[in-house]
Amino acid sequence: LKPVKRCTLAEFRAASDLNVLSAVEALKALEKPLKKNSGSAVLFSTVAVQQGLANHAIVSAAKGAIEGLTRALAAEYAASGLRVNCVAPSISESAMAEPMLGKEAMAAALAKAHPLGRVG
Repeated sequence: LKPVKRCTLAEFRAASDLNVLSAVEALKALEKPLKKNSGSAVLFSTVAVQQGLANHAIVSAAKGAIEGLTRALAAEYAASGLRVNCVAPSISESAMAEPMLGKEAMAAALAKAHPLGRVG
């Protein structure tokens, strides 16, 4: 997470490869068994896409593409019984979130912003 002026095109490409292209390849590889068993694919986005958070340009771009991909594939696979959905969680305890959640005041503010009064 950093200001867009400090982001490189390589970082945007890497995030796209990790998020979008890996999802495409996984679904292509699993399409037949998922269709055969009326399966479901669940992709992950982030609340940053809909909320527009500062310093989230890279992740928002990649996860926004995931949301678009989800809608397109849901329509494409609907007739075959294969469901494609996307969830967009907020911050949770992780190595990536540690710099923020490790600060007591920031962790408390983030928790307060959630209906459950906690992160995770």
